[in-house]
Amino acid sequence: MDMDWKIAVAAIVGLSVVASSLILSGTDALSGFFSFPNSAKTGKDVSISADLDLNEFTLELAGTSTTEMKFDQGSVSIQIGREKFYPQGKDFQISLSDFNGKITSYNGLFFDGTAREVDVGGYVKTKEKYPVSVGSQNFQHVIVSNVSINSFTHQASGTVEVNYGKTSTTVRLNRDALTLGGFSGSIEFSNGRMYITGLAEKVVAANKINVG
Repeated sequence: MDMDWKIAVAAIVGLSVVASSLILSGTDALSGFFSFPNSAKTGKDVSISADLDLNEFTLELAGTSTTEMKFDQGSVSIQIGREKFYPQGKDFQISLSDFNGKITSYNGLFFDGTAREVDVGGYVKTKEKYPVSVGSQNFQHVIVSNVSINSFTHQASGTVEVNYGKTSTTVRLNRDALTLGGFSGSIEFSNGRMYITGLAEKVVAANKINVG
């Protein structure tokens, strides 16, 4: 058991460290239900990008990921194993390697799971897998890379774009159900928005689009 990071925890606590309508290929005012063939059967990749309001949700990750976070001053709490602390500092940064667990958006953004490596502003750095929780009500920017999601359903507002071969369609959602299945890619949180980019086996957006 590596104790170096626990010693740093004691020090860091006292330190201040530094769509209502559907658009198809650019054509407005189309309506109805748009369906792609089953991507699993065709073997073709279906790409998705979404720009959504950051509403309440809980997201279960199916595979490991790498997370980079940047926080406002005095806004983050961290627990590694049984050690809990509240680092202070402007533009404070945390990274999680091989993170596996869940992400919750409710009065802030919270991560709960395990990580092989946790780097807290260069002051605390673990070298083996630990349970880890990170939460903030005032984060600046969070990006989660190499995400794998089995299934995710969310009441979403914003735009969703799906590309399949030479076909591209964009829908605008207003508190409509968005479901992703077999997703791999990245998720970014910034300025009250959630950005999703990657590949998916299934995308269902209300009664406006269906993939898989």
